[in-house]
Amino acid sequence: MMVDQLLEISPRDWKEWRDLYKTDWPRHEVSYNLIQNYIDWMGHGVDLKEVVAYSLNGEWAKDGTYILIDRSEMFMYSLDSTLARLRRLLMLVDWTRSYLVNMGLYRSLVIEIYQMFNLDIVFDKHTFIYYVPHEDARKLDVVLPAGFKFAPLEPVDAVFINSEWPHKYPGSEAFVERLIRRNVNLGLFDASGKLMAWCMRVQHGAMGMLGVAYPRRGYGSIMALGFARKLGELGHNCYASVIAPNEPSRRMFDKLGFQVKWTTDWLRNGPRNTFSSAQ
Repeated sequence: MMVDQLLEISPRDWKEWRDLYKTDWPRHEVSYNLIQNYIDWMGHGVDLKEVVAYSLNGEWAKDGTYILIDRSEMFMYSLDSTLARLRRLLMLVDWTRSYLVNMGLYRSLVIEIYQMFNLDIVFDKHTFIYYVPHEDARKLDVVLPAGFKFAPLEPVDAVFINSEWPHKYPGSEAFVERLIRRNVNLGLFDASGKLMAWCMRVQHGAMGMLGVAYPRRGYGSIMALGFARKLGELGHNCYASVIAPNEPSRRMFDKLGFQVKWTTDWLRNGPRNTFSSAQ
């Protein structure tokens, strides 16, 4: 009987791996967009040494089961509804590290693994995914205040954006700057050139980092509409993850015409004690 192995998916196979998720489009588009993101980064000469994709026993083509780790973020997916192979894959992960499961779909399975390895849960947020297809997004009407304009963000904006981000962490400024440099983004600037609101496309294609310099002035709605329209014009469906208790943001997306399509869970484990073992 073969012993299970955690084997890397070679970058030379990423395009073929990505195309597994074209099936029944757009059902699996988040995984497609995630892999395409890293293909794009690699194509621009970005060093992806801290990005590793794993399959079970090298059989990624069998059912599209994978784990992708980008620094301390973990993404996972499987086309197998039983999740049997994903469970086996997760059991091979080095849980002495702490990972943020990003927009995860498999809460019960992940909690099971945490319990198996006696891992603490240090972050746990349930989110709603608000969605608008690109055909509708590109037609969104956006009215700007007098003197305001949309323009791409600059890397120097990362300092301010990170300072305003409620989920910032040690090293997150570099994360924000990385997204600004590499991915589609947009800022809302007033007549003096001051940044009033911002949004950017994160690794799996979601609208992320939506923020405003001054709350309750309507800038968040303008930014969400403007960035969704930009993504729609590029042919991308638009989706955003909103934490369940964040009623103001949920009301905003409801009012703007986005619809809740599914839910996800963001989970982070505390690192495993190296002297403990799986039960």
